[in-house]
Amino acid sequence: MYLKLKHKDVFTLIQKHNLYGVIQDMLIDLMELDHKQTIALLLEKNTISSDKIVEKLRPTQLHLYRYLDEYDKKNPKGKYHGELVKLYSIFAREKLLPFLKKSDHYPIQEALDICKKEKFYPEMVYLLGRMGNIEEALDLIINELKDMQQAISFCQEHDDPDLWNDLINHSLDKPGWPKLNPCSQ
Repeated sequence: MYLKLKHKDVFTLIQKHNLYGVIQDMLIDLMELDHKQTIALLLEKNTISSDKIVEKLRPTQLHLYRYLDEYDKKNPKGKYHGELVKLYSIFAREKLLPFLKKSDHYPIQEALDICKKEKFYPEMVYLLGRMGNIEEALDLIINELKDMQQAISFCQEHDDPDLWNDLINHSLDKPGWPKLNPCSQ
């Protein structure tokens, strides 16, 4: 009844009477009432499996994002990282690149496809570099990000003579770019 009335005492009632096992069918309503309290409740007791929670929240991606974002902080083993890549691309772009860098538990090609679709160039550069496609990553830095300093840093990081040649040739062809002297590198 508290839930139907949208009364936040429902959380106290659940805790007081240990009603964790019966809330799985009410997850969406609880999340809409107060997503922070609901997530804290779910993560605190672990009486409902994360798979069941994800299944129940999947129709509402915002709720799923909020839950998985917090779940990953307590359980960083990578169980839902593939799904988190997609959710971060929708709801928290600023978290995406740091997440891609810290995790090895997502399908890299799917992550790249999502970033290509959304034109998330910094994330694409990182993923391409990680996949070994450093020439394509450098091309993105030069042509999409138009960041000479990042291009130089990228070449230094990968220490590949062909990359340096690509960058030098590009800088010679573009009048607005600073000229690179091959001898100074």
